[in-house]
Amino acid sequence: MGWFNREFVKTEKIDRKIGKIVHKAFEDRTDGDYGIFVKFEKEEVIEKLENMKRFLFELEKLIKEN
Repeated sequence: MGWFNREFVKTEKIDRKIGKIVHKAFEDRTDGDYGIFVKFEKEEVIEKLENMKRFLFELEKLIKEN
């Protein structure tokens, strides 16, 4: 996460909002892997899916530009 933030968010290659989405996804993944009795509601999962689609769109755009 530190590398991603340093290389993409702080250099403004990726919007800060996208950086927050990635950070939250990392936290959620960690909670899901190591947390006890972690449950995600359907609405939450749908929102997270849309956020990841947005992240992938921005990442694809960045790849094409470079």
